[in-house]
Amino acid sequence: MIEIKVRITAFSYKALKDLSREFNLDIVYRTAKEINENKYSVESFIFRKQMEKLKEAGYQIEILKDLTAIPDPRAQVSKINRYHNELDRLKKK
Repeated sequence: MIEIKVRITAFSYKALKDLSREFNLDIVYRTAKEINENKYSVESFIFRKQMEKLKEAGYQIEILKDLTAIPDPRAQVSKINRYHNELDRLKKK
């Protein structure tokens, strides 16, 4: 499962293009921006170990959202079939 949403900043257009080729990242292309002549950014969903590799390669990483902190909505689903129980209760009347 993807762990964090980040903004990745690169210092060349080529380095920005290398994100999908060399690092195989899930990039949100609509978020790609040219900040200035030598600075580009894009948002992506990554794992923590990918973040370390990107930092070692010279990319700046800004964490936008930690997705591990979001609870699983399926954990809140009731295990009881209330419809079935109510139907049985009404049949007994």
